[in-house]
Amino acid sequence: MEVVEIARDKSSHTLRVAVSLVDNDGASEVSTQAGTFRYFLKARRDRRAGGSPVLALELQRADTAASGDMRLSAASFADLGQRVVIGRVERPDGTATEIAALLDGYPFPVSA
Repeated sequence: MEVVEIARDKSSHTLRVAVSLVDNDGASEVSTQAGTFRYFLKARRDRRAGGSPVLALELQRADTAASGDMRLSAASFADLGQRVVIGRVERPDGTATEIAALLDGYPFPVSA
């Protein structure tokens, strides 16, 4: 997952988080702090939508320096190896936050 923070001057900072996901409602979550932002991210992968993988993401962001808190919950079809923008918030002050994901998977060997 990527969370891209875009400043008024269009410079950006990207937080990248990798988590493992399993099919059919298996979820992963992480919380972290980067600068003045505290993040809680949750991801879930679901294959029940006609066989196509659906990626559901939830982002909660708290800005400890200003009133830039936000919450985003969205889902999108996601093919393996394709970066998908799940959501984007553009604020009146010219800043923006974008959340994207790249679903990368391969069969894991099963050991006895």
